[in-house]
Amino acid sequence: MGLTLAPPVAADPDFIARALPFVLTEYAVPPPDPSNRWQGNPAAEALGRSLFLDPRLSRSGELSCASCHVTGGRLVPNESWPADADRQFRTVMPVAGAAFQDFFFWDGRKDSLWSQALAPLETTSEHGLTRTEVAARLVRWHGHEVATLTGAALPSVEALEALPPASPVGTRTERRAWRALDPAARSKVTELFVLTGKLIAAFEAGLPPPRSAWDWILTAAQRDASVLAALPAPARRGFDLFTGRARCASFSSFCTISASA
Repeated sequence: MGLTLAPPVAADPDFIARALPFVLTEYAVPPPDPSNRWQGNPAAEALGRSLFLDPRLSRSGELSCASCHVTGGRLVPNESWPADADRQFRTVMPVAGAAFQDFFFWDGRKDSLWSQALAPLETTSEHGLTRTEVAARLVRWHGHEVATLTGAALPSVEALEALPPASPVGTRTERRAWRALDPAARSKVTELFVLTGKLIAAFEAGLPPPRSAWDWILTAAQRDASVLAALPAPARRGFDLFTGRARCASFSSFCTISASA
């Protein structure tokens, strides 16, 4: 017996009005991040892009953020990257459109885009650096741009590289070394470390999420309601369930319909 397809959705102005809050338009702008003053700053975005692409921000010198988030020149998860047993996640999550989310990682353990960007840098099975090493590499390879952007005086590369490998979330030895650091040194290292994440996040916030067939059809239907006929009936029933009895909309961001809670 062959599969019988449901008839297409007819033009329905009421349905269009209800669906529009869940449509991603080409003009969608992510909400501002009050914890990151660099978001929306073109110079910060350019520097963040350089950091995103820089493999020197890893212990091997071969792994950049782009290694796992760019495939074939497109900002999509690179599923060909080996997912060995040490990696503590199921698969790489996309960064395009991530700025529309409220929580990050599969378990939602980070609540800002910049704190999400920092976690892999200190994770042994990913970039594998300590916090002191991230600060030193930022100043060594991007110090001029950072100083120009922030207008702040930076510690010397020599002073930062003289610090031991130390991190508050590293190995026992690294945590002990972190506690032993002078408080002023810890503060400056953390300031540079956080800045690294905020610059990467400034770049990522400018990456628009991909638009789906749903977005294209509903956008076009605003001008010509008959276009709605291209929307399969199961999609409409799914939307009615999503916004109605299943109450999925109570836990998902309206713009990207992502599981952000």
